[in-house]
Amino acid sequence: MEKVQLAFMSFSNAIMDEMVSMKNRINQLEEDLSKTRGAQKMNRKELLEFTNVSVATLQRYLKQGLPVHGSPKKQVFFKSEVLDFLRKIGKGN
Repeated sequence: MEKVQLAFMSFSNAIMDEMVSMKNRINQLEEDLSKTRGAQKMNRKELLEFTNVSVATLQRYLKQGLPVHGSPKKQVFFKSEVLDFLRKIGKGN
């Protein structure tokens, strides 16, 4: 009986170790993704400067489906999504 308990404890410890390792890896991947997106993230003002369009044009783009994240008061745009959208509507290179 004692051998079974030891085997079970060893097995459960191995599972717990693996779960901790997986959680650490997920956290690292989320951090890496955040850094990558952070380098490409723009607020509304930065987007207007980047695209060199008027506020009215930006509003039109939003109605046409320009991807936007965040709340209406704190809009966030990702450069890659903006470029994809501009290509889609024929305004990008």
